[in-house]
Amino acid sequence: GMWGKNIIRNLKRLGVLHAVHDHHDERAAEYAQMFDCQKLSYEEMLSDDKISGVVLATAAPSHAKLACAALAKGKHVFIEKPMALTLQDAQQIAQAAQAENRQVMIGHLIRYHPVFQQLNTLAHQGIIGEIRHIQANRLAMGRIRSTESVIFDLCPHDLAIILALTDGALPKQ
Repeated sequence: GMWGKNIIRNLKRLGVLHAVHDHHDERAAEYAQMFDCQKLSYEEMLSDDKISGVVLATAAPSHAKLACAALAKGKHVFIEKPMALTLQDAQQIAQAAQAENRQVMIGHLIRYHPVFQQLNTLAHQGIIGEIRHIQANRLAMGRIRSTESVIFDLCPHDLAIILALTDGALPKQ
């Protein structure tokens, strides 16, 4: 995926990168060489007992199938957002995780940005007052994607921030 190289780089820095896979074999080979790790097929990754979790930075329509396959093999799964494009697929992933007692995390990275964490702290301490209205404006729409709309690509960041600031309850007005 577009974000995959960044995730691979960070996994390498954390010392937890074991292997890479990409459906473009040349890209997988390039990343494996660049980040000094193995290049494996997805099936090989799922069968490798040294791998306890997988990261999916793939096109959104593939998330449910790939996540459920990993969960069925006992792997934890990090999915670059969006989790899924349909409620049915999201529920399927959640049910597979629960059945296998495995963790699934969605890549809502902006929730962990220091600025938004500080804003969250200020909101919960009441320092900025009661939240009655939240408005988000985008100055750029990012890359044009063919696999999902801007609603699935960018709005999850905005909604995650709103829910974090309001403890999951939308503002009163």
